[in-house]
Amino acid sequence: MLTEATEPRTRAPRRQAVAVGTLTVVVAAVYSAYSLLRFWALRTTTYDLVIFDQAVRSYSRFHLPVAIVKGVHNGFGAHFNVLGDHFSPILALLAPLYWIHDGPQTLLVAQSVLLALAIVPLWAFTRRRLGSGPAYCVSAVYALAWPVAETLAFDFHEMAFAPVLSMLMLERHEAGRRWQSAAAAGALLLVKEDMGLLVAGFGLYLLTRPGERRRGALHLVAGVLWTWLASRVLIPAFGGSADYYWAYDALGRDLPHAAAGALTHPWTVGRLLVTPHVKVTTMLWLVAPLLLLPLMSPITLAVLPLLAERMLANRFGHWWEPRFHYNVALAALLVAAGVDGAARLGRLLPRLRAER
Repeated sequence: MLTEATEPRTRAPRRQAVAVGTLTVVVAAVYSAYSLLRFWALRTTTYDLVIFDQAVRSYSRFHLPVAIVKGVHNGFGAHFNVLGDHFSPILALLAPLYWIHDGPQTLLVAQSVLLALAIVPLWAFTRRRLGSGPAYCVSAVYALAWPVAETLAFDFHEMAFAPVLSMLMLERHEAGRRWQSAAAAGALLLVKEDMGLLVAGFGLYLLTRPGERRRGALHLVAGVLWTWLASRVLIPAFGGSADYYWAYDALGRDLPHAAAGALTHPWTVGRLLVTPHVKVTTMLWLVAPLLLLPLMSPITLAVLPLLAERMLANRFGHWWEPRFHYNVALAALLVAAGVDGAARLGRLLPRLRAER
């Protein structure tokens, strides 16, 4: 039987769980309404909604994910398997939804729900750092973040899985649930071939934590190896080209030459990071709305490899623009880094005042 002393403490977590659940549902509903209104207003496009619609429909019929429009447009043939474009087998999880409603609207609603679900681990992470009140405010910051808005405005993309899985990877680790964190990292690898860079970046963050360096090294090595395996072995095995998205000719014709070029010509790396200037704009937009607080947190290390993948490119200009869906994979972790930065600043300021 609950005593008068324990009853309020039991009710508080329940009220918080209901509040966070309600917030997540409301945000998912708003995202869904916006996406569906765009669809009904004929604002959606073949790239990428039709591509993913065809791929997930193939999964739902127990076939490989064939997208005719992708294959014909890019010269691979009408029976092109999209796993030869980007290795994203996690899309198969959406196939059962097509048994309920077979249409692209299903993907738009699924994306809205996936993006909103990142609120739950982000709230839990923030509550431990700053308390319950700030956790709701931070959840709203994520819900209104421009990378999320840009993703919703760009039809559908597999990157919708990245915020919730990356945030689970961080939050579960911080909660001491190491195997759950590892499971989230493993699922993240199935989102896209370059998500290994996000896992590797998480390893960089863990290397800064005492007692976590072995685990950090494991994430770092596993993430890099997975990106290599998925890009160089698995994608070609499904009919794609390992070099189709090579965008680093300014550094070298392939990865070994690019790595050597980066080491021998570091000024070229510096130039690529700021040329064209919209790259600087994008990077500023990632941290400036968060009051530069992510720069005070080692969690920001987690996003650097994935960010460098885009900012060091000299082809595919849409990669580095502050549009489309590319920044959403960084959004939740950067908000969490801002929370950590705020907590560190809160501990630092009293010390600075005491020293004066």
